[in-house]
Amino acid sequence: MAIKEGKIDARLTDKYVELGVVNLELLKSTFDGIAPKTSLSTKVVNSGSGGGDRDKWDFSQWKREDKVGLELMKENDPKQYKALVGGKNRGE
Repeated sequence: MAIKEGKIDARLTDKYVELGVVNLELLKSTFDGIAPKTSLSTKVVNSGSGGGDRDKWDFSQWKREDKVGLELMKENDPKQYKALVGGKNRGE
């Protein structure tokens, strides 16, 4: 569950399993203290003109108005990026 929530890297699963075997309460409190991963592309502030509601932007508008945000989306939220490239808006 912690992997699915983006709290830990899947490559470290064995280490967390070892910790859970030794001290389950410590493992639970460790996971409780880690915030889930969030999409950086939704937090990018547009330094270009316009701004606007990014949820309604299509690929062309992202490319035109916020190339950096588009690249961050591609790296950090590939599912959203693929939907955008496919011509879908997130709000649909």
